[in-house]
Amino acid sequence: MRQLGERRALLDDRGVRFALGEFVVASAFTRDGRKGAFALADGTLRLFDSERPEQLQVFEAHAGDSCLALTPDLVPAGLLSSGDDGRLLRILPDEGGAPRAQELGAWSGKWIEHVAVGEKNRRLAVAVGKSVELLHQDGQLLQSLPHNSTVTGVAFDPSGQRLAVSHYGGITLWISYKDGWKPTPLAWKGSHIGVTWSPSGKFIVTSMQENTLHGWRLADKKDMNMRGYPAKVRSMSWTLKGRFLATSGADTAVLWPFKAEDGPMGKEPTTLGMGDDLVSIVAAHPTQNLLAMGYRDGSVLLGRIDEGDFLPVRQPGGAAVSCLSWSHDGRVLAIGAEDGFAALLGLGR
Repeated sequence: MRQLGERRALLDDRGVRFALGEFVVASAFTRDGRKGAFALADGTLRLFDSERPEQLQVFEAHAGDSCLALTPDLVPAGLLSSGDDGRLLRILPDEGGAPRAQELGAWSGKWIEHVAVGEKNRRLAVAVGKSVELLHQDGQLLQSLPHNSTVTGVAFDPSGQRLAVSHYGGITLWISYKDGWKPTPLAWKGSHIGVTWSPSGKFIVTSMQENTLHGWRLADKKDMNMRGYPAKVRSMSWTLKGRFLATSGADTAVLWPFKAEDGPMGKEPTTLGMGDDLVSIVAAHPTQNLLAMGYRDGSVLLGRIDEGDFLPVRQPGGAAVSCLSWSHDGRVLAIGAEDGFAALLGLGR
């Protein structure tokens, strides 16, 4: 088993560890930063207080089924949880001193794996089979957006007026008009398994089944290919101000430059990390040029993008890191793994 040098892991001095006993599917913080949760494969959430993280509260969100996604809600004190029970729930961790759930939608027999939040237009986009259900923040159905194949990802642009939907054969770009949302197809052969929109709103990038990324420059619909991965890219995260798109899928984090008007076209990516195993998950810090990287051997690194160096957060051991998420002020990093390991790392102010 590799060791990350002689430096002491940050979790040893600044972290709290948990053994949850179930696959940690996702983690997220409320937008007000006060609360957060780990979502587990047994359908429960483990809620925590960002200021007093030592105690976790068990909450039965999708009893008897599995959690599939967890994301910050439009409500500042809430989280959105979805599962293979077909339900989308608003979780209010501190409602009157006790957590509660409000059902925003239910689709019997469907797995709800992909949920996008439009901050400016106060909309939710929920992937349900071959459709995307567009909801008001209170759960009211506004429009169903049909597709010819199963939806594999959804992402709003920064304005909330455009929605990118990935599926087999490319993406569908939906644009909001006075009389509803209208589609424009952007085709590229192959199976697209995830989608992300650049913070500038100028680029859309998808991960593909074929161990590659594909992108579009929206000004002229120019195609972009980002190749060379030994494994599928299952995690993508935009660094501060959208300078880089950080990705998993290799033995280091791979960072594609997007500062220029033509994005990564004709440019080589930057790499960050230590290459003895594959990176399984990446999460860019919200306010600094830092990148958290989780590996398949259970290790976690915190890298400084401009300097190219890193600190060990967790030494190798255990199962693959399955989720990383930052609080909105960047003071706390949540870590989860496939074997039920979880941790909260405090970085201070």
